[in-house]
Amino acid sequence: MNKFYLKQFGCPSNRSDGNKIANFLISNDWKMSELAEADVIIIMSCGFATLHQNQTLNSLEEVHKLKKSGAKVWLGGCLPAISPLMINNSLVDRTFNPTSLKVVNELVNNQNDINQYYPFSTFQYITKLPENAYYLRISTGCTEKCSYCSIRKATGKLKSRKVRNIISEVEVLNKKSINSISLVGEDIGCYGLDINETIFNLILKLSDFYPNITFYLSSIHPKYFIKNFDTYVKIFSFPNIGRRLSIPIQSGSNKILKRMGRNYNIEEVKENLTQFHYILPEVELATDVMVGFPTETDDDFKKTRSLIYKFNFDYIDCFKYDDYAGISSYNFRRKISEDIKIKRLKIISFDVINLFFRKKNISTKKELIDFIYKSDEKIPLNTNFKF
Repeated sequence: MNKFYLKQFGCPSNRSDGNKIANFLISNDWKMSELAEADVIIIMSCGFATLHQNQTLNSLEEVHKLKKSGAKVWLGGCLPAISPLMINNSLVDRTFNPTSLKVVNELVNNQNDINQYYPFSTFQYITKLPENAYYLRISTGCTEKCSYCSIRKATGKLKSRKVRNIISEVEVLNKKSINSISLVGEDIGCYGLDINETIFNLILKLSDFYPNITFYLSSIHPKYFIKNFDTYVKIFSFPNIGRRLSIPIQSGSNKILKRMGRNYNIEEVKENLTQFHYILPEVELATDVMVGFPTETDDDFKKTRSLIYKFNFDYIDCFKYDDYAGISSYNFRRKISEDIKIKRLKIISFDVINLFFRKKNISTKKELIDFIYKSDEKIPLNTNFKF
């Protein structure tokens, strides 16, 4: 029996692809093993920003030292498509990205195709979200052309999975007693636009067919949240939809949003979020913000801080603009210095921490110490910089 080792980095969509590969191989008589015993080592890379890219590259070097003689290293995920020149070809035998998972078929000596293999006969390998949910990819790619985004180089245009295929996979998971599933993709807000389908129809069927399963929704572009506001109110009114709305707003400044190519204005976002929170106050709000985008002024930055204080988000991914990730077609004349980007990232991080402590009524040193040492709860903040 052939053996494989899987190491994963990055977003839920990338980890969903890793799950798919692992279960496909297991279903075709491969065995998951430790790194030193593996015949094939599969690394699912992340190419979002320099921090994540370096994690992958460091892992490649470590794997090369520890793998057995003759073992092959396959590098998947976004990095091979975003920046192939960063990869040391002497450390990698095969590369693939989210749109070319079919290369994994080469490891299987039969007619099975990973892109058509639904439902899997077994789900022996499952990685889960903090909510204890299984990652299930419903689409690849998106409809947008954000000026800073490198991920679209790897995922391409929107490609939605058919509802019946998604339901078939959920049916297998249901039989495995999985009671929590996160529907993931680069932007699930645009799900179905390429196949004459809608996210509402998908959620309606899943919610109706599987009332015992809680379904979480991953990132929804603000453009589609605004456009389909009433739809999302209906979706989050279903009893088995996870109580978190995640929309990556990125900036509180219309000037910066326009240069990012985000195709919405901040007033519309604020109006719709305020109304949504009024109708469904129990639903947590999560967002992404980026600081230090080229031409961002102190005033633009203050508008982003104001947005955070206005909504006191329950979770925030905060990133400094990364020159590597910036593949804009614009020739911005004024980039922000690394020192200012880091300073702004720290300020936003402290804002989030301060708001979190306020929400938890932590106001004294003793209460802070008690929280740090006695609570299992984490501060709801993620960044792409190690302070």
